[in-house]
Amino acid sequence: MTYDNVCKYLAEQHPASFVRWLLGIEAADVRVLVNQFQVSNTLHRYRVMRLWEQDPTPLLADPVLLPFATLAQGRHEGRHEGERELLLRLLTRKFGAIASPIQEQICLLSVDQLESLGEALLDFSDLADLVAWLEANQNSR
Repeated sequence: MTYDNVCKYLAEQHPASFVRWLLGIEAADVRVLVNQFQVSNTLHRYRVMRLWEQDPTPLLADPVLLPFATLAQGRHEGRHEGERELLLRLLTRKFGAIASPIQEQICLLSVDQLESLGEALLDFSDLADLVAWLEANQNSR
């Protein structure tokens, strides 16, 4: 069974769980339609959602949504690892070997911080700029 079919089945069988996850509200009167769902007087059209970009925490909290948690968690971790590896390769290419303590600091960064560092890296002229950036951003982890 594909994730599309699982999603459709779970949305039809447990619409309140989907409303709680997507909208963050409790709703008793939920009608699932072919390409939309309706809560009371509010109508929402379906849109494509990239689960791998979603925080898996709310998915893990609801047993109905657990099938999606593994996809969100795995893809999120994979994205984090991929961005970290790419950034370390770029830094090594630009500055040569990166000391282990600096690599460890980079490994502790979130995906958002890795993306910010990737953009900031374009303006770095030497390794001191990297160290300064890490020091300035270590409190925002």
